[in-house]
Amino acid sequence: MNFKKIFLIILLFSIIGVVAFVIVNSNKKEQSVSSLNDTLTSEHSAIENDTTTDSNSVIVSNLSDGTLYSTTNEKINADIVVGDNYFDTQIADINLNFSSYEGKTIEIEGMYLTNTPYTFVGRYSTSNLCPDCPPGYSFFEYQFDTNELPVLKDEQDWLKVIGTLTKGYDDNTSSDYYYIDVISLEVMNQKGLDTVSN
Repeated sequence: MNFKKIFLIILLFSIIGVVAFVIVNSNKKEQSVSSLNDTLTSEHSAIENDTTTDSNSVIVSNLSDGTLYSTTNEKINADIVVGDNYFDTQIADINLNFSSYEGKTIEIEGMYLTNTPYTFVGRYSTSNLCPDCPPGYSFFEYQFDTNELPVLKDEQDWLKVIGTLTKGYDDNTSSDYYYIDVISLEVMNQKGLDTVSN
């Protein structure tokens, strides 16, 4: 009888050992599968992030009134539209009271003006209200971080620029400057009113 009891105890421990072995291996497999899924998910996210966060990618669209270069497919509603009337006055006010405008979205049309390496959108002015502009001009600097724009002709190409009013710092002059951080830029087919008086 003792032999039967010993045999049953050994058999019971063997069964418990096998069950424990199966449970432990099952957990290791689940952890491996879970770890593999986590790895694949993070790699997939990294791939998605690489394709969607390329700050230099621009969407080019041919429109009936020009060619649009944009960083988004979304329609942008501007907080401020600088039009033909009071063009010079609005540019002057933005420059003189920038803290009231900083971070707002602006839409402005005008000629492409350049002073390498700076780019401006503006018009000829008879009133000369712009505080930082040379006589006869009213303009605002813009910056568009892309290489996908066509070569533009100074004082010939007409642009519609939409972007955020931003403050920068110029190390060379040790001073702040204001510019439009471009969201979209349209090279328009038709030139608008190139000279403003107010």
